Amino acid sequence: MAALILALVCFKVIGVSAQNTGSSAQARWTVSLKRYGYRGPHGGLVNDPGSLANVAFSKSTIAVIFDEKAEEDQGTATDKKVWYGWRLSIVFLNAAKGTIVAKRSWIGDLDWHRRLIPTADGNFVFLLTKFPEPLEIPPSERARAKLRGPYPATLFLLSSAGDELKHVGLSTGGTGWQILASPSGKSVLLTYEDDKSIQFRLLDADTLEQRTAWSVADAASLHASAISDEYVLFSAGKEFLIGRFSSESKKVLLPHGNAQFLSGDLILTITPPALDPLGSATITSIKGEEVASIDLGVHDRMEGAIPPFVAADGQRFGTITDRITGGRFLRKYQRTVYVWGRPRNDVVLKTEIPYSERPEAAISADGSALTVLNGGKIALYRLSGSGASSR
Repeated sequence: MAALILALVCFKVIGVSAQNTGSSAQARWTVSLKRYGYRGPHGGLVNDPGSLANVAFSKSTIAVIFDEKAEEDQGTATDKKVWYGWRLSIVFLNAAKGTIVAKRSWIGDLDWHRRLIPTADGNFVFLLTKFPEPLEIPPSERARAKLRGPYPATLFLLSSAGDELKHVGLSTGGTGWQILASPSGKSVLLTYEDDKSIQFRLLDADTLEQRTAWSVADAASLHASAISDEYVLFSAGKEFLIGRFSSESKKVLLPHGNAQFLSGDLILTITPPALDPLGSATITSIKGEEVASIDLGVHDRMEGAIPPFVAADGQRFGTITDRITGGRFLRKYQRTVYVWGRPRNDVVLKTEIPYSERPEAAISADGSALTVLNGGKIALYRLSGSGASSR
């Protein structure tokens, strides 16, 4: 099965490969999420790929969101089933001990453009969308039409203990809400498209107060792909544009791939082997000047890595690679977690983990710890000095 995408960096003059690294690190603790409703892949008459999940790491709390199950029941007036959406749960864990702090659940739309976001003050932002109304199965034409339209959305600010601190209802115009966050956890950008323009709202992540709003007309091919606390990066077909919020954007030359801000003035772009056989990544200035690169040792089109995860100050960052091992007829994947530290881009952590569907990872705000979600288990690794393994 095709692996994922890929990331990260090292100064070009050094030319370091991700394979030239130290011994594997050991997790400080591991918790199975299956006891809290997480589903593993299941084959049979109905092939269930398992829960989709997203992990976020604030100052002292790890939060994992996943879908437990579809919410439905048998209608009383008819023989049809009534479907309400998916039960989405967030489990909050104490990062130091791995103990469960709280679990919260909602019924909503399963859309993983809606990410769970850690904030600078140690809270979490969560964008929830819901279906307009319960849905009978099979749906009528009227119900099908509503499913094609935008869904009601609510933006929640949650404490590290899962308590609701604030919520903001969002209008349902356009094609639906998307959310981006700066690596620092200070800024959140909400976007939605209508027939003529893209609407933008920039919020303070810890208050949900609006800082500014603007729109871009005739922008059918324009897509906001990343933000810092000062800039927004757009992709438009094969081109990239960058500009300050609510200001005119200018073209910037970046490699093709998955771009993310590493800091206020640096952009990390992950180019998977499917786009370039070199399977490399680059750090580029906001002016388009290449600063650093690294070869991750994944060059087959079926290899790759997940998009990068970055600490709030941009000093530590990482990815999870999938590399093919074995012969032509005994193909297997070796999954490896890497974390690098700036400014020398030394390896801070390397560890191999079992191959499973959809791994996720996040670095703590201060860069001292890493959490990895893999195979229905969440684990914590301590990140010590440059080039050291955490045990």
